[in-house]
Amino acid sequence: MTARFDLIFAAAAAEVGHGIEPELLKAIAWRESSLDPSASRYGRAERRAYRKAYQRWRRHGVRFWLDHPLSERGDILWRSFGLMQVLYVVAVEVGYPVDADPEGLYDPEVNVRMGARHFRRCLNKAGNISSAISLYNAGRIQIDPATGHFPNQSYVDSVMRMRDRLMSANG
Repeated sequence: MTARFDLIFAAAAAEVGHGIEPELLKAIAWRESSLDPSASRYGRAERRAYRKAYQRWRRHGVRFWLDHPLSERGDILWRSFGLMQVLYVVAVEVGYPVDADPEGLYDPEVNVRMGARHFRRCLNKAGNISSAISLYNAGRIQIDPATGHFPNQSYVDSVMRMRDRLMSANG
C-alpha cells in the first residue's frame, strides 16, 4: 500500500478522535476509490442519500437545496467525490462550506477530513465499527434476520481485512 496519503489520514483520524484509526480510514478509502483522489461516482445510492438529506433539511426549515445555485445541477449534488467518495450533501452536513465549489471535495485533505467526520457520525449512530462501516457504505444499517449479516457484508469484511493488513504492516 502506498504511503502517499498517510499524513492526511493520520491528521483526519486525530481530528475526529478516539476509536478511529488512520488505517481504518485508509481502508475505507481503498475500498471506496482504490485510493484515487479523482474518483467520482453517480448512481442510485447517491440519489437515495440526496433525497434523505433533502427531507432531513426540509424538516428543519432549511431551504438550502431549493436556493442553492447548484440545485439545477442535481448530478453535482448526488455525485460522490474523491478518496472517501463523499457525497456533496453529506460533506455540507459535516462542515463543508455551503457556498464552496463541490469540486473542492477532490482535494485529498478536504475529502478525507469530511469522510472522517462522516464516519465519526456513523460510528456515533451505529455504536460499533462493523455497523458504522455498513452505514458509511449503504446509508442505513440493515441486518438480514435470516443470516444475521449486513446486505453489504462483503464490503464490511473487505474494509476490516484491509484495516488489519494495514495495521500489521505498520506494526
